Amino acid sequence: MKRFLQLAVLLLLFGFAAGQADVPKVDITNMSKKLPVDPDVKIGKLDNGITYYIRKNQKPEEYAHFRIVFAAGAIQEDDDQNGLAHFTEHMCFNGTKNFPENKLIEVLQKAGVRFGADLNASTGYDQTMYELPIPLNNPELLEDAFQILEDWSHNVLFEGKDIDDERGVIINEWRQRNNAGMRLNDKHAPKLFYGSKFAKRNVIGDTAIILNFEHDVIRRFYKDWYRSDLMAVVAVGDFDVADMEKRIKKYFSRIQPVKNPRKHEIYPVPNHKETFVSIASDPELTTDQVAVYIKHDKKESVTYNDYRESLKEQMINSMFGDRFREVTQKPGAPFLGGSAFYTDYLGDKSMFMVSVTTEGGKSMQGLEGALDEVHRVLKHGFTESELKVVKNEILANYESYYNERKGTQHRSYVGEYTRNFIDKEAMPGIEWEYGFTAAVLPTITIDEINQLAKSYFRNDNTVITLSLVEGHTFPTENQVLALYKNAANKDLAPYEAKEVADVLFNRNVTPGKIVATKENKEVGFTEFTLSNGAKVVIKSTDFSDDEVLFAANSRGGVSLASKEDYFTSSVAGQFVPMGGIADFSMMDLQKVLAGKNASVRPMISEMSEGFRGQSTQKDIETMLQLVNLYFTQPRKDDIIFQAIKQQFSGILAQRSNNPQSAFQDTMGLVMSGYHYTATPPSVELLNSVDYDKAIQFFKDRYANAGDFTFYFVGNVDANQLKPMIEKYIASLPGNDKKENWKDMGIKTPREKITKRFKNGNEDRTMVYMAITGDFDWSQESRHRIRSMVEVLDIRFTQEIREKLGGVYSPGIWVTTEKYPNPEYKININFVCEPSRTDELVAASEKLLNEMKSNLEEESTDKVIKAQLGERVRDIKTNQYWLNSLSNAYLNDEPVDGVLTYEKYINNLTAKDVQKAAQKYINLDHLVKVIMEPTTVKN
Repeated sequence: MKRFLQLAVLLLLFGFAAGQADVPKVDITNMSKKLPVDPDVKIGKLDNGITYYIRKNQKPEEYAHFRIVFAAGAIQEDDDQNGLAHFTEHMCFNGTKNFPENKLIEVLQKAGVRFGADLNASTGYDQTMYELPIPLNNPELLEDAFQILEDWSHNVLFEGKDIDDERGVIINEWRQRNNAGMRLNDKHAPKLFYGSKFAKRNVIGDTAIILNFEHDVIRRFYKDWYRSDLMAVVAVGDFDVADMEKRIKKYFSRIQPVKNPRKHEIYPVPNHKETFVSIASDPELTTDQVAVYIKHDKKESVTYNDYRESLKEQMINSMFGDRFREVTQKPGAPFLGGSAFYTDYLGDKSMFMVSVTTEGGKSMQGLEGALDEVHRVLKHGFTESELKVVKNEILANYESYYNERKGTQHRSYVGEYTRNFIDKEAMPGIEWEYGFTAAVLPTITIDEINQLAKSYFRNDNTVITLSLVEGHTFPTENQVLALYKNAANKDLAPYEAKEVADVLFNRNVTPGKIVATKENKEVGFTEFTLSNGAKVVIKSTDFSDDEVLFAANSRGGVSLASKEDYFTSSVAGQFVPMGGIADFSMMDLQKVLAGKNASVRPMISEMSEGFRGQSTQKDIETMLQLVNLYFTQPRKDDIIFQAIKQQFSGILAQRSNNPQSAFQDTMGLVMSGYHYTATPPSVELLNSVDYDKAIQFFKDRYANAGDFTFYFVGNVDANQLKPMIEKYIASLPGNDKKENWKDMGIKTPREKITKRFKNGNEDRTMVYMAITGDFDWSQESRHRIRSMVEVLDIRFTQEIREKLGGVYSPGIWVTTEKYPNPEYKININFVCEPSRTDELVAASEKLLNEMKSNLEEESTDKVIKAQLGERVRDIKTNQYWLNSLSNAYLNDEPVDGVLTYEKYINNLTAKDVQKAAQKYINLDHLVKVIMEPTTVKN
């Protein structure tokens, strides 16, 4: 026995456990040791102070992702520069020494790099980042990329004309972002960031400064803060590390360090003994939002023990999340949604944040309910059963990350190294993290979890914010403070953890049979026909080591509902699964699935029903068990239904306050010909939902498994799946009856329509334009119209954004549908200054017309390169194959279309784009929906 106990201790300390032979070994006997650094990343520093991170990674193959990072942002701005950190980011795309004017974007677009989707940048309080993912099959592009990265670092031109032209774009970005959330954050900032410079900065900046600053003011910001000692270069990709290091040294060593640099400060958020209360409202807010911020000094993450503390934080956050979710699943819940968690804040602070959303006028009720749950933990703690569940969840997540490590995308590592540079976040690597977590989790006790949770709550350094819907009586600061103080004195009962069965699936089923097998060697998948009539399509891939994606579909959907029951049927796919399955509520289901990496989501759309899901290799059976139970045992839960109604009623009650909702509702009505299916959601509609009918509709949609096709894509073998398919899918009730969707009579407009109305008080107009028409459904036609719209997108950015400075981020896209009648819809939307609405709408129409007469050769070449690059990436992802196979089966198309698509890209010409424009751009079918603020006069 003594020898056995000694062995058990060793197993615990070194992370060995039965059934976990492949877990990396991590010695946790010395918890004061410093955390290791991932050996697969090369970190260096140039003589001028630039830090660099290089990692070889193969996902996506033949691609690299570069990022340059500056430890400077809005917080470094002088008072006359408020907003110019973000403005500087824009100027980096408007002319550099080696790429004047817009040549930088031109060069990259010609190589297939999309502006916005690939080429991008962002500014924060204390950092600015520039993204450049590129294909590696073009040596000239690689050289250009490094020259661009270097130019951004110290060669931006800041020509006066370019600065002035960009002012309008920045103002339109402010206009697009200027919503209730942004305005309320500004109102709360003086107390949230009391005594700190953060209270005076919000990244987007002061519009008066943006419109009027002298050119040298922004040049000063660039000179002061874009410098080598505050800079990192991150390179992750399918390349040779030594070669990449040489390139970094070649280009970035020639950047000279700044003499007598300005001091770079980590701006503190000062401590304060008082509890501050900030109460604000906004006419566009639809729900009350209450938050408690308790600020703490930021912790380091340097040692093994620090990492152990971070695991405890994860567990506490997760358990608080479960407690809050459980509250919302009961009728009469004091809030619609809520959370409590510990996280990093700004400057030198972390925070414990408690937040809830309530119906308008019920903020105090929500605050009291949230504080009750926090104080319930402070008084009685979390339970052993909760800790067991969360440990299983965390370990399963780390195991999944570890098993998928070879499939980690470049972007994930780029983000990790950025956080290491800016926040000093540790990066020991997933091998160490999984091994350490597996070893240390058993040593974490419920007592130390509860002690840490208690330390989050304190009486100082606290700010309470209330963001309130207008039209209700607001509480006073004294009332809020009294409630907050008295919450600690309430007599709260301990949380009672419900015992949940350990076994998910205990149905006795009679397995069916696979009655036919077909191999499609060209596309590389297997198709089974089952004894109940269902089909199963399996494509095995090696794109990801441990990912299995799943889908299923069948025709019918909400189109089969009667007009009277339409709304009830339309919410059935959302409401019914929230009741759980078999004997498990949704909360119980989460507990029984703890430690499993499997999920399944039923979906009922207008024209079909089905599932989406995913799992790891070892949890495929759990995923199939979930599918079987959703088919056979959807669970009715009247208590949950009443809670759902309460939540949605609270959200819908003030929905009309939000101009964006009014805009979207009007768009939907106009584009459907005012069909009943586009009726905006309301409390009245919600109250009309018949729960029994919703459940019956759900059951009807899943009554016949023989009408479904099931798809599995990933690292999965068809032969290994056979017994599970026969047990869980072939055993489902099914027959050879095939349903179809029904034409509901929705007619999109085929005429000129202009719907102009007023809503909202902010200085902006929202514009939506659409052209619809009949469509000759084919893969080639879909590619032609998609390509034409992508050319239109490039031209729109050039003309309407850059030349006219009229918009910030226009949305331009096309949708095509085969059923019930083949049609297309070209969509354009943007936000603009009200006084320029007619000018920009007219310019958009002119551009549409010009597409029909111009041969857009340069833009077409850009689109071709971008599509080929996208194709290279997509073809190596499981999601792409899952979507391609399921869409082909659902739309009765040849499945080999996925293999022939590339020929349409390679054969595309500017003439093809022009012909598509002539065919599909019909301004006699142009619909315009324009929403102006109520303050604008015609």
